[in-house]
Amino acid sequence: YTPTGAVEAFRVAQDAGSAGLVGPYRSASSISLYPRGDFLNLPLVSYGSTSVVLSNKPAFSRTVPTDEDSAAVVVSAIGGFGWRNFNIVHVNDAWGSPYAQLIAARAAACGLNPPL
Repeated sequence: YTPTGAVEAFRVAQDAGSAGLVGPYRSASSISLYPRGDFLNLPLVSYGSTSVVLSNKPAFSRTVPTDEDSAAVVVSAIGGFGWRNFNIVHVNDAWGSPYAQLIAARAAACGLNPPL
């Protein structure tokens, strides 16, 4: 993914009369591209972007569960192992930071002790 390549993909899709675009995989890329697709009325369908930031966007769809759903499964596993205290290691980007926050919030709501 490059910004120039993304702009070109939108231009080619629009010129070809496409109904939408498939991709990109990463949430950070989809977040930056979504406004352009929305403006051009070319929806994005991502096969890997899970960030909740992209939820409820009329010109965005995904084929994978959201981070909210995934965080619930992670916290269920942590509780199932009997762990009460744990740490979260994550990438500090548009996907990793909100995902870590979702896990911590869900864990706290379940009576676990997430990191501060």
